[in-house]
Parts: sequence; C-alpha cells; structure tokens
Amino acid sequence: MKRGLPSRAFTLIELLVVIAIIAILASLLMPALERARDAARRTYCMNNFHSIGLGHSMYLSDTGFAPVMPGDANQGQWQAFGWPNQYYLKFMRQYVDSNIDNPPKTSVVFCPANKRRANTIGDGVHYHTAAGSWVVGPAPSVYFNLPLWLRASKLPRIPGGGVICYDAVMAYVGWQRNVNNHGWDSKGLTLGGNVLFHDNHAQWEDANKWQLLYAYEGTTYPKDHLSLRVWGTQDRFGYGPPNAGLYGTGIWVYLVDKPPL
Repeated sequence: MKRGLPSRAFTLIELLVVIAIIAILASLLMPALERARDAARRTYCMNNFHSIGLGHSMYLSDTGFAPVMPGDANQGQWQAFGWPNQYYLKFMRQYVDSNIDNPPKTSVVFCPANKRRANTIGDGVHYHTAAGSWVVGPAPSVYFNLPLWLRASKLPRIPGGGVICYDAVMAYVGWQRNVNNHGWDSKGLTLGGNVLFHDNHAQWEDANKWQLLYAYEGTTYPKDHLSLRVWGTQDRFGYGPPNAGLYGTGIWVYLVDKPPL
C-alpha cells in the first residue's frame, strides 16, 4: 500500500509574499470603497433634502411665505449654525418631522456624512438656509434688525435658481469647521455639498462651486446661488452670482415687494 506524499507547508518567504499581495489589493480597494461610501452618503443626504423640500412646498402653499430660518436674532445667533428657534421648530414639527423636538439620529435634519457634530436638535440642524423668513425684535435701524417675511412668489426670481437650503459647508481653516458636512481637500476647503431649489429638485455641487469668504471663521457660500447672511441683529445681506447687486440694500429687491424706507 502506497503512502500519500507528505503535504508541503508554506515557507516564511511565501507567507510574506501572500501578505504583501493582500496588502496591495487592500490599498487599491480601500479608496474605491471610500468613494462608494461617500456617494452613498451624498445620496442619503439628497433624500433628506427632498423630504425637507416637500415640507417647504406645503408650507409655501399654505401660508404664501417662506419658513423662518433657524437662528435667533435677539440672542445674537448666526443662522448657519442651524440652532432652531420656536418658529423653525413649529414649521418642522408640522410639515417635516413631528418628532423634531427629540429627533432620532437618523432624522432628515442630520447629514449622515457629518460625524463630528452631535445628532441632537440642541446642537443645530446640519443644513444651511439659503433664503427664508427672519424674525427679530424691535428695530433701531431701517435696514438691519427688521423682520423679513419672504413671499413664496419671490423664490423663483431669486438669483441662481431660487435655492432655499444647502449642505452645511465650511473650510477647515476656520473655528467652525465641525459644521462642514462632506469633508475637505488638501487645502482645507470643502469638497462640496448638495443644494435644494424651491421646486424641490436637488443637486450635488463640487468644490469649485463654493467660495471661502471669511477664512478666520471658515465661512463658505455658494458661488452661483443667492444665500443670505444673517448674524444676530447686525448683518443682512447676501452672496451669490456675480453682479447681482446683493450687498447692502440691493438684496431687498429679490426678497420683498417694496424695500424699507
């Protein structure tokens, strides 16, 4: 009876070669997997926008005005942080998410790509309002500290297609970098973000569609779409397409029927 040939074990060199091959394959696959995860997060994020946009559309139809933006002028808050005021919470509660006061971590107001912010309403929503209504207290100035009730009929004529909100975007160089949703490039600039239009269509816009305007705080705005800047009771102007006349009092022509006197 013949005996079978003895099995041959791997030598150390052969084992190291196999490990090296696996490491090379993993290094080739990991970037592709990360790109696939990023694409999935962007899609999930865009679905959130559609849900928010549907609520906007219903609110516009019911009231004739744009919903109030997050933030509270009377407390010196900037709307980009997304801290909700009572008016924004009421809008969200009635039209978008009935659990907005204590939302789950998967709520539509939280971007799945942002892992640096707490998914709690006290830490703010993860999306910026481009154009909306704004509620403030008594006004010592005719152009600042004024309540702004943005009519629905104005939205289609706003420069840049009538964007109503967009991904929270910030440069890494600023102190507000954790607000940024979709990461940064090697220069610390945002990789891009989704934007939502008044007709409820959304699209992804790459890094070249955003501009860093205030490096010390990282503030970044869309290049091609109007976006209001409201900071407490001080600032009320907009950024967006070139030559749109958005700075100072010129912005009013896009937002109200008659500028304040």
